[in-house]
Amino acid sequence: MVRFYGGNEVQWQYLFFYEQIAYDSLSLRNYGDPMQSIITSSVIDEALFRIESYKKLAALLQSTKNNEGICSLSVKVLSNFLDTSPEEVTSSLLKLTDFGMIKSNRSLNEFKVLQTDIEQSPLGITQSLLQLLIDKPECSFQQQANELHVSLKELEIIYGYFVFILQ
Repeated sequence: MVRFYGGNEVQWQYLFFYEQIAYDSLSLRNYGDPMQSIITSSVIDEALFRIESYKKLAALLQSTKNNEGICSLSVKVLSNFLDTSPEEVTSSLLKLTDFGMIKSNRSLNEFKVLQTDIEQSPLGITQSLLQLLIDKPECSFQQQANELHVSLKELEIIYGYFVFILQ
């Protein structure tokens, strides 16, 4: 099952909304593979870039944690480490929080990584899908599901994550 997400009920509803968008737009059960022609390499590259930046931030938070597992670096300091803007770091922190990968208390500059195995997270599985789309663009949705060892319903969820990353 793909839902290894650890967020709260509001976050679940938020992600469910994106899963529903993906399901409605993909219509895997009724129309085959309509998204194949609109997922361009630039869209995939943008999503992969964002995933990499989320992963770098999560790794930085993990590597700078204290004995309680909390990183207390400010957004400004984090942005300096990552050579990006504080706005980008803030946006990435929100995405990581929405994905249930970190717990964030911005007012106290406290960030705790909840899911350290990025490859088994929604980000990791989405990255696997995107790499598959690059390597085998001709794959049908069923073939994609088979390659990723997931069901079609789980593949729909992964596409929902993909849409969510691009938001």
